[in-house]
Amino acid sequence: HNIMDSALLTLLLNNGYLIIFLLVFLYGPVITYAGGFLASLSLMNVWIVVLVTIFGNIIPDLVLFWIGKTSRTKTINKIADYLHLTAPRRKKIEKLLNKHIIKAVIIFKLIPGLAIPGMVLAGYSKTSTKKFTLISITYNIIAAIVFALLGFYSGIASTLFTTGKNLVIVLIVLVIVIYGLLKYFKNRVE
Repeated sequence: HNIMDSALLTLLLNNGYLIIFLLVFLYGPVITYAGGFLASLSLMNVWIVVLVTIFGNIIPDLVLFWIGKTSRTKTINKIADYLHLTAPRRKKIEKLLNKHIIKAVIIFKLIPGLAIPGMVLAGYSKTSTKKFTLISITYNIIAAIVFALLGFYSGIASTLFTTGKNLVIVLIVLVIVIYGLLKYFKNRVE
């Protein structure tokens, strides 16, 4: 176990930022959170994690958007035909995506597995490249900061559990909060 643990640690220390860059688009906030957590252990720098995450998301977003925009008439329409989406339905989907592109991008980015088809669909929707780029940059900056700092401060908070005294205090607070919530919801139901 020690040999494997030290090999993983060495791999992470030598290639951690590259690993984050390559995996962040597929696994999104989970990878950013993990990078922030590792930063709390002084294995990475939280601000470099933020920067790597931003670029690791924006680059594929723009490439996939471009694919959706340029392959619209061939690939996307073939897929739509295969899914039995009629021309009026395609127009409706296109109009909805264009109207609600900000919400769509947020949903696509937060739900695992939707980022890749979602960014292609965003390109299909005839949203302007400038508008999409601005949305992508804004979302990815905010998400990178939020999830990296959540991971970072979760890591710091986890060190509170290393002493028995702190664990007892946290458990007491947790019991009080849970009791209060249960009592509150019980009263609302009655």
